[in-house]
Amino acid sequence: MAAPLVATAVKVFGPQRLGQWALMLILVLIASLVTMLSLPVVFAVALGSGETAPSNRVAQSPIVSGDWTLPVAGYQVTDDFGPRAAPCTYCSSLHWGMDMASGCNEPIYAASSGTIAQVGEEGSYGFRIMIDHPDTVQTLYAHLAWDSALFSPGDTVEAGAVIAREGTTGQSTGCHLHFETRVGGQRVNPVPFLQVRGTTL
Repeated sequence: MAAPLVATAVKVFGPQRLGQWALMLILVLIASLVTMLSLPVVFAVALGSGETAPSNRVAQSPIVSGDWTLPVAGYQVTDDFGPRAAPCTYCSSLHWGMDMASGCNEPIYAASSGTIAQVGEEGSYGFRIMIDHPDTVQTLYAHLAWDSALFSPGDTVEAGAVIAREGTTGQSTGCHLHFETRVGGQRVNPVPFLQVRGTTL
């Protein structure tokens, strides 16, 4: 029972935010215990040399090769490309993309430079954006927050540009990005597709 609740919480709030809340809860519990025992304690949270606590600032897109980048930062893969091991009642037996959860309203980045082909609602995808790239390559970004698109069809975008925000529209059980790569109209596994272009999912 606890495992599905944790998975849903990760999709809705994102792994980074849940980690922050867990750390705060632990510190509050320790402080309460220390107060009850009347022991003097000094708390030091070591986050690494020169690092500060995570904030709600927009993370920078991690461009690897200059041409291709990850479509989200600080994500957790919640569903892989290919056949589903345990098909759900509301979804297809084949999953045509990668589900990547970083948290509601987190930025979604253009994986590469191109031209916005489609923006709007499309069935189970919910609110989605499709980008045309050279050599008949397309990328699709689905389950986006309603009306979060920052570009319109015909606009050109650069790799790493913020194009929208993560949401849970369409057939989705929590905030995440459904990311697809297509070549010649055929959906292909994003992992090897990006790997040969210098980016690792």
